[in-house]
Amino acid sequence: MDHFQMTAPCGLDCFNCHFYLAHENQEAMSTVEKLSKEYNIPVEIMLCNGCRSHNGQIPLQKRVFGEAHRCAAYECSQEKGLNFVAIAISFPAITFTHMQIRPVTCPTTLKSSICA
Repeated sequence: MDHFQMTAPCGLDCFNCHFYLAHENQEAMSTVEKLSKEYNIPVEIMLCNGCRSHNGQIPLQKRVFGEAHRCAAYECSQEKGLNFVAIAISFPAITFTHMQIRPVTCPTTLKSSICA
C-alpha cells in the first residue's frame, strides 16, 4: 500500500477508514453495509479509495454535500503545491475543529503549523 497516497492532505489516515478497508475486509464491509441501510445510500457510493484518488471529491461527500463539493484541504494543497496543508501557514485552523476529537494524539508540530 502507498501510505502517502492513502494519507489525505489534511493528515487523515485513509488506510484506517472503514470506507476504504471495506474493499478487502469483511468486518469493515459489514459496518459500511449497516450504514448504507441506515442512511439509504448505496454501498458503492460509500466505498472510498482515499481523497487523493478521488481528486478531493469523495463519492459519499458528493452525495451528501452535492456534486460541486470539493475538500478545502485538498484544494489548498493543490493550489499551494503542497502534500499536506499543515505546511500551509495560511490554511484556516477552524477547518480542523471537527478532527480535534483526540487532541492529545495530535503532534504539537502539527497543531502549531496549522494554527500559526
